[in-house]
Amino acid sequence: MDLIPDLPSGPLDVYRKQASFNWKKMKLFLESPEDIEIANEAFKYMEEEPIFQHPDRDLTLEEERHLTFQRMKKVYNSDILYPDDLFMNRNKHRVLNNVISLYDWSLLARKSLLIEFPMGAFLGLGTDRHRKFINSLMNREIGFAFCLTEISHGSNTKALRTEARYDIESESFILHTPDFEAAKCWAGCLGKTASHCLVFAQLYTPDGVCHGLHNFVTPVRDPQTLQPYPGVTIFDMGAKIGLNGMDNGVIMFNHYKIPRENLLNKTGDVTVDGKYVSPFKDPSKRFEGRVGITEFGVINLTKALTISIRYSAVRRQFGPENQGEIPVLEYPLQQYRLFPYLSGLYVLHCFSVKLKDRNMSFRLAVMGGSEDPDYLANFGQEIHALSCFSKPYSGWMARDAVQESREACGGHGYLKAAGFGKIRNDNDANCTYEGDNNVLLQQTSNWLLSLWVARQRTDFTRFPMGTVSYLNQYNKYLNMKWSSDTFNRNLKDEDIIQTCLDTYCWLVCWLCKATSQDMETLKSSGKNKFDIKNNCQIFRAHNLSLAYGERVFITWFLESIKEADVSLQIPLYRLLALFSLTRVLKHVSSYVEGGLINGENVVITNIEEHITRLLSEILPDSVSLIDAFAPPDFFLNSVLGNADGRVYEHMYRKMLTSPGSVTRDTNWQEMRYNIPSKL
Repeated sequence: MDLIPDLPSGPLDVYRKQASFNWKKMKLFLESPEDIEIANEAFKYMEEEPIFQHPDRDLTLEEERHLTFQRMKKVYNSDILYPDDLFMNRNKHRVLNNVISLYDWSLLARKSLLIEFPMGAFLGLGTDRHRKFINSLMNREIGFAFCLTEISHGSNTKALRTEARYDIESESFILHTPDFEAAKCWAGCLGKTASHCLVFAQLYTPDGVCHGLHNFVTPVRDPQTLQPYPGVTIFDMGAKIGLNGMDNGVIMFNHYKIPRENLLNKTGDVTVDGKYVSPFKDPSKRFEGRVGITEFGVINLTKALTISIRYSAVRRQFGPENQGEIPVLEYPLQQYRLFPYLSGLYVLHCFSVKLKDRNMSFRLAVMGGSEDPDYLANFGQEIHALSCFSKPYSGWMARDAVQESREACGGHGYLKAAGFGKIRNDNDANCTYEGDNNVLLQQTSNWLLSLWVARQRTDFTRFPMGTVSYLNQYNKYLNMKWSSDTFNRNLKDEDIIQTCLDTYCWLVCWLCKATSQDMETLKSSGKNKFDIKNNCQIFRAHNLSLAYGERVFITWFLESIKEADVSLQIPLYRLLALFSLTRVLKHVSSYVEGGLINGENVVITNIEEHITRLLSEILPDSVSLIDAFAPPDFFLNSVLGNADGRVYEHMYRKMLTSPGSVTRDTNWQEMRYNIPSKL
């Protein structure tokens, strides 16, 4: 525990002394000593480097982008933030990226998209003929933008219209943008920086056949002058709600030629004479994951809740008559606003770590080629279903927690110096990029419904992660009923969690059954497949995806608790019980409709009483629970959330030293009042 520095003394000591556990042990439960050591070195380096100091004024768009670019260069040239073994040591890469994201999402995005993301694309989709691009990336001779989304199409990638037609005579692909609606847009680093793009375009062979989307390495600017090449039009998208250190751009091609070898050809290629070849029988079955984005929500939750919980422990308002004011954290309503998100932070963190580990196991199994193909297919389906659920869930949970935290901090939470504005604006993109959240969830429910249709001939234990194994017992769960004793007041937290898990088993089975029945009814009425799927989303398929994923959240965190130090298990069980109950309560309409409640409304009262109890039990631990996650003050960058709890001292200093705060306005002469005439 020597790796973890002590926290400064101050007003927060009152709560820290009440904690039932050692917060440093909790931090070691969340992070390994190796990860903490890597992060500590990076934290220290960035806090001491002048280029990373926070500006004392608002920057123009151009200034913010330039400063972000300078910081990116500093990262690339740093042995601490960008060591030689970065690409070989994936865990170090993850930890360092988390440190940078705690500091500034724009910096992480710009660094990752320009060099690291294309490196992954070449290694995953390229072949030996693309090694020259990897070498150029490593030497910082070129930088990339990722061009998928178009002006009029995003989630529906099959409808993208940028073309790449193979020309036999010149042995080249000719990229063309039919009109502005087909222009590639939202490409990070494209607006001003990238010399090359990874362009997704519809590949046409000379026989006129379209072979679907393929990825093309496309030089777009001279790396020395940064002027676009003839046939390429690029323009910047301008200021955004957040992430303004990133230069997003739009690009259009006018019959622009690139060499045949620039096609990333691991999944499909075109021969010199124009023949299409592919090792995939059905290109639409290629696996795509969105595993890493889930962790973004963890980081934004961490920052928002560190600020709101610490501030709530210091801010005093009202209290019993003649007994003085009390911290607003003492109010059950304030606890109900914040503690479910605190429990969500712990659960989501555990899930994101386990999903990354299991995704890595899957990828290693694929590369090894020794596993049974059916095993790999089932493993991939689970990874895909979970990532299509967790990416939306993470973004939404962070979005809601940031807003609730801002409001829970009252008027002071509205100050820019409080830090919520930047967290909220930067997180907002997580709800859209890499797939619109609501559209992504449909992929999870589509998979579950396909399993349900085949339930009579499917052994659900064959899925390696066990996320649907309970479907083997669907009849048992569909016959479940809540009784007046369900969630009774005497249940231990472990028993509450198990009851919630059983409830989720019922919920997933019932939603699968009800959704399938609705789809059959619509089919018999003459509806087409498109309308059938659309009409089952709102109250059925959407909730099915959420129920499936929330059950996995609870299951995986329960596994982690059982492996934790005994001194940590009671507070962790409380957190998981609170998460489970608050999430179970959100599905109450399905329990009524599906007959699970069956008139026993007392169960809802029991759940509410347990939630109220858990809030009061978590209260003494709450500050220490967030301390285990909290970044250093420099990275939190909030006058309300410093570790010493001296909120008003930090506010005073910030307000007093803000540029122009104690001087007259430069236009003060225009602001003068009329001088009254003498009587």
